[in-house]
Amino acid sequence: MFYKNFGRGFARSLAFACAFVAALPAFAQPAQSGEPPVAQARAAAAQAVLVVGRPAIVYPGPTANNSSLERGQSVFQGALLTTGSADQVNLRFADDTLVVVRPNSVLLIETYFFNESALPDTKARYRLEKGSARVVSGRGVEAARDKFRLNTPIAAIGVRGTDFTTTFDPSEAATRVTVAKGEIVMSGFGSGCDVNGSGPCLGQFAESLSEKDAGISLILKKGEALPTRQVVGTSPEAKAQIQTQQKSQAKSSAQEPSSAAPASMASEPAAESEQLNSSRAAVVIKDSAMNPQPNNPQPPPAQAQKPRSLEWGRWFADVRPADQLTSKRDEARTKGGEVREVAVGNSDYILYRTAKSDSDPVSLARIGPMDFKLTGGVAHLLNQSVETLTFGESALSVDVSRNLFTTSLQLFGTDGRQMDISARGEASSDGFFVANGAGGRVAGAVAHDGKNAAYLFEQQRRDGRISGVTEWERK
Repeated sequence: MFYKNFGRGFARSLAFACAFVAALPAFAQPAQSGEPPVAQARAAAAQAVLVVGRPAIVYPGPTANNSSLERGQSVFQGALLTTGSADQVNLRFADDTLVVVRPNSVLLIETYFFNESALPDTKARYRLEKGSARVVSGRGVEAARDKFRLNTPIAAIGVRGTDFTTTFDPSEAATRVTVAKGEIVMSGFGSGCDVNGSGPCLGQFAESLSEKDAGISLILKKGEALPTRQVVGTSPEAKAQIQTQQKSQAKSSAQEPSSAAPASMASEPAAESEQLNSSRAAVVIKDSAMNPQPNNPQPPPAQAQKPRSLEWGRWFADVRPADQLTSKRDEARTKGGEVREVAVGNSDYILYRTAKSDSDPVSLARIGPMDFKLTGGVAHLLNQSVETLTFGESALSVDVSRNLFTTSLQLFGTDGRQMDISARGEASSDGFFVANGAGGRVAGAVAHDGKNAAYLFEQQRRDGRISGVTEWERK
């Protein structure tokens, strides 16, 4: 009886075990050639929509095997793609981003995450080891531009909704970028630009390039701090055309508008001009000391104003309500005929500062503690709508000699609720200051003469994201 019962129990156990093995999920089975061991356990990052020649794909690791990439094959995060002299691969990512890997190139998909129901959470970082790659950004990158990055061994490239091509030549140790549509920002690593970071690096060594810069490429070579611009064509006609275009842009930017709306708005759609003019009634703040009432009722004679040292540019085209401080990026950079350098920025705004001159102090540290009063600012609470915030009490102190800055702002919503911004962080010898917290960031710069300062701020809240910029004058 014992053996009879045992035999029946063993048979039942064996049947259960067989059924369990048969029901194992697909990702527990061995991966197909050319796919990572856990490929079936996650969604594909991209699909090879065009394959020319016999490009190779490998997922680096202990069991890495080179295999030929086939058209229609799924490509996952971590894939390393290599093309020969007669090869090319077109990858269509889940968010519709197109990446074209050209001949004699090596591209690594370091990070990729996409969720159709949460586009702002998209993350993408690629690394071009050598060769050339074209990127046409898709829906996810458009919604999360601060989380896209294309790295080369020496440079980081971020986008503003873009179609651009990057080339890295190891023999020359140089990165070159051209833009067909939109805008990119390139920076060397270091000085706040981390190779493992995401989004564009907007520190003091960043440089931008847009579709308006026709016939120009942005180049960064190993050992150089700042990317430089070069004419793509070598013909005298091409160079003359670029020089004429640059002079024309600088001349138009130097002209002051004669009406409430900037002169550049003349070419913008009527709706945008109307929005700008209507927002003029909702001025954020202006220190009365900036516009004293004259005793003489006669208007003073017009005097040429010295170009400002600090100018705010914005990445987006449509001006937000009550914004009198920011201009479009190209306008801010050359306003008043100046050629300014990138100081700091984020996904909304970018601050430009004039270069140091011989009349400026040798070192800001010699000035000692600098206290500033607020002369202008604009802030919004962004969620499903755009709510304009007003300013209350404020303070800013920068002490380069102690490598320290502190600031505080009172902000008020349309219903009177108060939202405070406060920060304490580092101030560098060249006048940059920054503080990064768990839910916010403050980043700015002091003018080289120490007379003015400006900073951007952002704070993530349960009811939305605060984004704004400020301008300050030394007391």
